[in-house]
Amino acid sequence: GAALKHIRSAIDTAVGKAWAADVGGAWRLEDGNGTGPSIGLAVQNMGAPVRFQAGSENLPTTVRAGLAHQMSLRGQRVLAAVDAAKTRGDQPIVGMGVEAIVADLLALRLGYSTRVQAGWGLSGGIGVNVGDFSVDYAMTPFGELGITHRAGVNFRFGRDKDDEDFIPTPRQVSPELRRWRDSTPGQKRPPPKKRPPGRDPRKTR
Repeated sequence: GAALKHIRSAIDTAVGKAWAADVGGAWRLEDGNGTGPSIGLAVQNMGAPVRFQAGSENLPTTVRAGLAHQMSLRGQRVLAAVDAAKTRGDQPIVGMGVEAIVADLLALRLGYSTRVQAGWGLSGGIGVNVGDFSVDYAMTPFGELGITHRAGVNFRFGRDKDDEDFIPTPRQVSPELRRWRDSTPGQKRPPPKKRPPGRDPRKTR
């Protein structure tokens, strides 16, 4: 994937403009059962510096890379992931996490990130999925600042083409289109030959 964006920054009466681009790619090496590794790489905010009247400022170019592995552990789905990001002028950030789905109903999550400097950097969460309805909750300690709580509610609607009971409705083809489809491309089908009339055996010369 790729993206092109225009950046405009204003400081008092000075205005700076620049163009930037993002580019990324992902590779999935999963097998037929949905297990296996996947890799992702992205570069964001690539472009020339933002120029003002008296100077310029570099764009926060960021390089991100991640690796995930989907596996089956004692019949339960487990996802382990690790990623790293480096922004120009900042320290590298590393994060990792694991998610276990029990009985296709309960999701248990645990993660760690060096982005959180006010605390241990640990985070945890839980999710409940019932049909097309799911509820997720996560918490992240921030040392003396307390704990951050996040909650989300999701509802999925519509049919999935991967469902076993999904049967697409066949399209009816008109007779004209069927004759055109069965014919040889670029050639006209010859008209049907007329059969000579049958001879009456009762008539003789």
